[in-house]
Amino acid sequence: MKPLLTEEQRAALKRVAAYMDEMYSVASPYHGCTEDANILRAMIDSSEHVTDHTKMIGFDLEAARAGLDVILQEIIPGGDDCGVNYNAYFWDGEPLVEFTAQKVRNAPPTFGSPRVIVSKAIPEVIEPGRKILQAMGFYGYACTEFKRDPRDGVYKLMEVNGRHNLSTLLAVKCGINFPWLHYQHLVNGTLTQASEYRTGVYWIDELRDLGYSVKSFRQERYGWSQYVRPYLKPHVFAILSLRDPKPFVRRVSGLLRPGTARAQAGDARS
Repeated sequence: MKPLLTEEQRAALKRVAAYMDEMYSVASPYHGCTEDANILRAMIDSSEHVTDHTKMIGFDLEAARAGLDVILQEIIPGGDDCGVNYNAYFWDGEPLVEFTAQKVRNAPPTFGSPRVIVSKAIPEVIEPGRKILQAMGFYGYACTEFKRDPRDGVYKLMEVNGRHNLSTLLAVKCGINFPWLHYQHLVNGTLTQASEYRTGVYWIDELRDLGYSVKSFRQERYGWSQYVRPYLKPHVFAILSLRDPKPFVRRVSGLLRPGTARAQAGDARS
C-alpha cells in the first residue's frame, strides 16, 4: 500500500513528535496511516523534551510547511485514576440515560487507553458533559472523557467519542445496555428513560491488564492489593466470557502469532 505521507512529511513528523514534558504534546496526524502512527508512538517514548513555547510553535510551523496536520494538546498532570467517562444517550438536547465511570489504570500508563475502569457516581462531570453535547447538537450515544487536574481540582475535557467503545460492557454489566437502547430507539421508536445503575463494578481488559501490570510494575508502583482488587470485586472482562469464549481464544491465538501482537494492541484502543 502506498504511504499516505511523503518522505518530507514523515521527516517533519519525526521532528514534530517531540512533546512538551510539562505543557504540550503533539498528537497524530489526521491523515496518517498505521506505519506513521507507529513512528509517532515510538517518538513519544524516546523523543527530546520541548520546554518552551517558541520551539513548540517552530515545530508546528515546520509541520504546516510540509503539509502535515497535527494537534497540539495540553498535558493534564495526574495519575490514570484522574480520568473519568461521562456516557450518555442524547436526543433533542436532553440526556435520556447517563452513566459515569472512573479510570483505574491505562495501557500504557499515563497516555494509554483504559485497561481497568470502575463504575462510580461522578456528579462533577454531569453538567459539563450535558453542556458539551448540547452545544454540539449531538444525537445518540457519546462517551465524553474528562481528567481531573490535581492543580485546581477541575475536570478538564479530553475528548468526545461518538461511538460505542470497548468498555461499553461495563455499563451493560451495571444495568444500562447502551447499544440495545440505541437500537430500540432507532428501529422501534422506543425511548428509554433514565435508570439507576450499579456502582463499584470493574471492567477489565484482561490481556492488556496482565501484560502491562508485569511490564509497568516498577513505573506504576501499585501495591499487590491494588492490582488484584478489580478481579476480586464484581467485574466484567473485555473479551473473556464463558458463554462466548471464541473471541478470547481468537485474540490469544492472534497474540501468539508473530507480527500480530502490535496490531492486536492497536485494535484494543478502539
